[in-house]
Amino acid sequence: MSTLGYPRFTLQLELAIEHLYTYYYFELPPHYTTVKEQNDFWTLCYMDKGEIRVFTDGRERLLKQGDIILYAPDTHHWGQTTGKNAPNIMIVTFDCASPCLDGLRDASFPLLDDEKKIISILLQEAYGAFELLTQDCMIIRKPAVPFAGEQLVKNYLEILLLRLIRRQALPDAEQAGITSTLKQNRDSRLHAEIVRHMRKHLSTPLSVEALCRQFGVGKAQLSASFKQSTGYGLMEYFNLLKIEEAKKLIRENNCTVTEIADRLGYNNVQYFSKQFKRICGMKPTEYGKTVQVRFGRGDASLTALSANPFLVTPLLDLPPDD
Repeated sequence: MSTLGYPRFTLQLELAIEHLYTYYYFELPPHYTTVKEQNDFWTLCYMDKGEIRVFTDGRERLLKQGDIILYAPDTHHWGQTTGKNAPNIMIVTFDCASPCLDGLRDASFPLLDDEKKIISILLQEAYGAFELLTQDCMIIRKPAVPFAGEQLVKNYLEILLLRLIRRQALPDAEQAGITSTLKQNRDSRLHAEIVRHMRKHLSTPLSVEALCRQFGVGKAQLSASFKQSTGYGLMEYFNLLKIEEAKKLIRENNCTVTEIADRLGYNNVQYFSKQFKRICGMKPTEYGKTVQVRFGRGDASLTALSANPFLVTPLLDLPPDD
């Protein structure tokens, strides 16, 4: 009994981490192969950027941005970059004897947004507490550490693992729903980045292959997900963006049709006019006259008045430019 007569309540602790071995944040080159390792402690790897192929006892997996994997003790593992980009990866190795961690043994999956925030705080605290060396296999304590920096590293790492254990314990249907939502969110962010890239390079010849190299994703995967998300192929969408820009330039009345075609990277004005008519239902010059009629700057005609100057294959809402 306590001195006040209240019973003391002992908290039940499921997981504890007391020792770290290494804590790294690597910025890898596009072509890199890690050494093959087998350690008697746990290894947590988080892909902060890019992607890498990992191999564990004959099993191969592709870790993408936002993915995490835990190698259990005595697991043979190594990794190899895909050559598409220069990935960044956080690696933490630690001791943990808690049985509940076995549920994450050699598991890999994408993190939720709030779990990524924990990773961000964890990395921030680690930078404050340790020298994150990439050559020496040891943890070096900084001479001036923020108050409780090391304890917060321990606590946030434990919180992350506990949340992941909880998530893994969910019924298969709930896990499938979370995985599906994560994939949709990741695809949506990727597609928004691609559209922004397209907008900034309307005068540049683009190809599906070039976009795949730029964003580090496979051609078949990107083409399928982009089509499913927008209803259009990548190059079809790029052409729609070009025509939308052409219509804006025509309405501003500051460029000739030839200048607009050249500005948007078309080989010749005839091809540009053909593409414009295919998408808008009228030639660029006809569109210009229609706009003038709509805004009272020309003589109205039955054709112009009955035409829709904004006719174009519908586009999804596009993300704003940076």
